[in-house]
Amino acid sequence: MKLLRIKYLILFLLVALLHARGNAQNVFAVGEYTSLDSALKNPLDVKILNLAGKGLTRLSDSMFFFSNLQSINLSANPTLDFNRVIEQLALLPSLKEVNLSQNRLKLLTNLALLSNIETLNLSDNFFNYKNVSLLVQESINLEFTQNDINPASGNFQKAERAVNPIHGIGKLKNLRKLDLSLTRLVNLPYELSELKNIEELKLSANIELDLYNAFEIILMMPNLRKLEMRYCGIESDVEFKVSPWYYYFDKSGKDRLITYDEYRRLINRQKEPPFVIHGENLEYPLQMSALPDFGGRLRRLEVLDMHGCNLHYIPPQISQLKKLKKLYIGQNNITFIPLGFSKLKKLEVLDLSINQISNLNAKFFKLTSLKELILFQNRIYELPKDVGELRNLEYLHMGNNQLSRLSSEIEQLNHLKSLILFGNNFETFPEEVTGVKSLTMLSLSKNKIANIPPSIGNLSNLEKLYIRENELKMIPPEIGKLSQLRECYLSKNYIKNLPDEFQNLLELNVLMLNNNRIKDIPTSIFKLPKLDTLDLSLNRITRIDSNIGELSTLTYLNLSSNKITTISAAISKVEQLRYINLHDNMISSIPTEFSTLSKLETIILSRNLLRLLPSQLGSLQSLTYLDLRSNQLTILPSSISNCSNLTYLNLFSNQFTIFPAEISLLKKLEILDISGNEIIDFMTKADNMSHIAEIRLSSYYKSEIEMLRIIIPDCTILFYDKMQKSDEF
Repeated sequence: MKLLRIKYLILFLLVALLHARGNAQNVFAVGEYTSLDSALKNPLDVKILNLAGKGLTRLSDSMFFFSNLQSINLSANPTLDFNRVIEQLALLPSLKEVNLSQNRLKLLTNLALLSNIETLNLSDNFFNYKNVSLLVQESINLEFTQNDINPASGNFQKAERAVNPIHGIGKLKNLRKLDLSLTRLVNLPYELSELKNIEELKLSANIELDLYNAFEIILMMPNLRKLEMRYCGIESDVEFKVSPWYYYFDKSGKDRLITYDEYRRLINRQKEPPFVIHGENLEYPLQMSALPDFGGRLRRLEVLDMHGCNLHYIPPQISQLKKLKKLYIGQNNITFIPLGFSKLKKLEVLDLSINQISNLNAKFFKLTSLKELILFQNRIYELPKDVGELRNLEYLHMGNNQLSRLSSEIEQLNHLKSLILFGNNFETFPEEVTGVKSLTMLSLSKNKIANIPPSIGNLSNLEKLYIRENELKMIPPEIGKLSQLRECYLSKNYIKNLPDEFQNLLELNVLMLNNNRIKDIPTSIFKLPKLDTLDLSLNRITRIDSNIGELSTLTYLNLSSNKITTISAAISKVEQLRYINLHDNMISSIPTEFSTLSKLETIILSRNLLRLLPSQLGSLQSLTYLDLRSNQLTILPSSISNCSNLTYLNLFSNQFTIFPAEISLLKKLEILDISGNEIIDFMTKADNMSHIAEIRLSSYYKSEIEMLRIIIPDCTILFYDKMQKSDEF
C-alpha cells in the first residue's frame, strides 16, 4: 500500500507541475464536473464531481489526482465495487462529502478509511442490521463468558462485523451529516453512538426500525442539531419482539436483568467489564408509543421530525429541548399536548397535523416565537382567545377540524399571512378574520358559508382567496377592494353572477368559477387585464359572445359541461390562448377564425355535435393534443396534416367509415384513437402507421391482430367498443 501511494504521489506531482506552468492562474478555480473524463483533464480544478447514474463499473485509478476534490456523488451506480471505491476515495485529502445513495448496498466493511469526511449519504440502500447479541446467540452460538463479551475479544469483534452492514462508521470522528433514510434498517448499529460530532441525522422511511433501540443510540449524540425520522417503526408483522437479557452481578453481589445495550453502556463507564452470565429471552413491545424521556440529553437539538411514527403521546420532558426550533410530529395518534410545551421558547415551526387533539390548553399559546402552526385534521372545536398571544405567527393551518367560530383575539395576530380554515363547520363567514389585515392567503373552502360580509374589503393585502364548496349565492361588491388579489377560487357554490366591482381586481391572474349556476359569462370578467386562467366549467352558459375577445392575456379557458351552442369569431382575439376545453356542450360548428389561435397546444371538443372542422385547422402549428371524441365527424380537413407537432389525436365514437389519409402524415403522432367507428379500410393503411406508439381500434379488428403485429410490430394495439373496456395486445 505504501509503494502504491509513493507511485501515485510521483505521478501527481508531475501532472501538477505541468498544469501549474500552463494554467497557473486557474489552478484553484471552483469547478463542478459531471464527467470523469472531463475532470481528469483538469484534475486540480475539480472540487465537485457529480457522477450520479452514470452506470459506472469502476473508478479510474487516476482519482488520486483530484487533490482539491471536496464533494463526490456516486449515487445510482450499483455495479461499482464500493469497498474498492472507498479505498480510492480515502486517498483524496480534501474530500468532505460523499454520496453513495441508491446503490443497492448491503454491506460496507471499510468506511473507517474515510476519516476526514463530514457528510455521508447512504440513503436508499438495503442495510438490514440485526441486534448484535441476538446474532451472537442464535447464529454464531457463542457462550457468553466474561472473556467472550469483552469488545476486545475476537468473538465479539467477529459478531459485530458480521451483523453491522456499515462497519467502521463509528471511526468517522469528523462526520457532521449522515443520511440513512430508506435503508431498510431494523436496528441502528451501536457504532453510531461513537459519532460525537454528528449534527444532522436522517433515518426517515425505515418503517421497521426499532425506535427503542434507535433512541438509545441517538441520545448518545451530544451535538445533534437535526433529527429526521419520518415514517419510522410503523410496520411489523408482530406486536412483540424477543431480545436477549442477561443477569448482571455488580461488586456488591446484587443481580438484575440488563439488555445487551445496557451492558455496552456499563463497560463504557467501567475500566473492567462487569461480570455477566448467559441469561434468557424476554419480550418487549416492538413499537414506541411516545417520544423518549430525553433525560437532559440532545440539548443542542433544533429540528426534530417524527412525522408518521405511530406516536400516542408527548412526554412533558420534551421541555428539556430548550433550543428546539422546528418540531414535526404530524400523522400520529396524539390526543393531547403536555404543559411542558410552553417552555419551548425558541420553537418557530410546529406540525401536529393528522392527530386526535380535541382542545388546546392556555399554556400552549405561550410559544411566543412560533411562526408556523399546523393543526390540520384534528378534532379541535374551539380556538381559544389565548391565540392572540402568538404575536409572531405567520402561518396557521386549522383545516379539517370542527371549528364553527373564531375568537376576536385572532385580530391581534399582526404578522399572520396565511390562514387555512377549510373543512370545518362554519355556517357563517368568520368576520373576525377580516380584522387580520396582514393576511395574504385565506382559505374557507368546504364549509357551509352562505354569505361573504362587506368587511372582506378590509383585507387589502390578500393575494389568494379560497371559498370553494360552500353555499354562496352572491359575491359582495366590496370584493373589488382586494386590490392585490391574484387568485380567486369560488368553485362549487350557487353563484349566478358577479358584481360589476369585480372588474376592479386588476391583478387577478386565476379565476375558478366552475360548478356554479352561471348562465352568461359575467361582463366584469372581460375587464380583468391580467387574467391568465379562467374556469367556468359545469355551469349553464349557452354561448361565447364577442366580449371574449377582450381577454387578450388568457392562456387557459375551460368551458366544458355547459350548454354552449355558438362561439363568436372574436375568439380569435384571445391570442395568448394555449388550452381550451369545450367538452360536453352542444356545439355544431367552429368558426373559421378559431384557426388563427397560433399558440394553441390543447383543444378538447369531445361530446359535441360537430360534423365538420375548419378547413384551416392545419395552421395551428403549436397544437399537440386534439380530442374530438363523440361527435359526428366523417372526414378531417386535409390541412390537419400540417399540424406537425400533434402527438395525441382522439376520434373515438364518430362516424368515420374511411380512414383519414392525412393521419399518416402526422409524423410526431404518438397516440391515435379511432375506435368506436366503422372504418373498413384500416388494414390497407396500417403500414403507414409504424411511427405511432399506441393505436386504439374497434373490436372489429381483433381477428386481424396477427397481421397487425407484422405490419406495425412496435405499436401497442388496444381494442375498444363503446360500452367495453379495452383489450391490450
